[in-house]
Amino acid sequence: MRFTSRDHYIVLGNGDDSGAMAFEATAPVASVMWKPSPAVHLYASAGRSFETPTLNEVAYRSNAGAEPGWNQGLKASRAQHLEIGLKSRPLPRATLDVAVFTIDTDDEIAVARNEGGCSTFQNVGRTRRDGVEASSRWAITLAWSTYAALTLTRARYLDTFSSVAVASGVSTST
Repeated sequence: MRFTSRDHYIVLGNGDDSGAMAFEATAPVASVMWKPSPAVHLYASAGRSFETPTLNEVAYRSNAGAEPGWNQGLKASRAQHLEIGLKSRPLPRATLDVAVFTIDTDDEIAVARNEGGCSTFQNVGRTRRDGVEASSRWAITLAWSTYAALTLTRARYLDTFSSVAVASGVSTST
């Protein structure tokens, strides 16, 4: 992933915000599946992911206003994923899928400062997401079917960080 910009509005008080950033990674995944019967599949998967910052997240330095240019210190977040699940057909026209997962992320991206409608971003350390997903589908007829899904997720920051919001002249920190 590569971001590039060329600033055409350089005047006194508004410096050159031109720049470029590049992000690159390999995201391997491995899975196994076992079919104890034609209607039941059990699986497990493990992998890594790589999430680049968005253009909005890299557009301004953390000290926006003091220095022009890109947020060169912002890193892509990286995560390790584990999932186990069941995919089944309990009835000829019905499916039931259930998965349990955990995701550990390093260098999570969050707001560093929000002032005057301009947000700057920072890496805030580690996060963990644990959850369960379930879905079911039943084809009542060729024209009618029902579908239900449920996801429960517990997401939390594992490292402390600071974020500042400035609105109407009042500063708050979380």
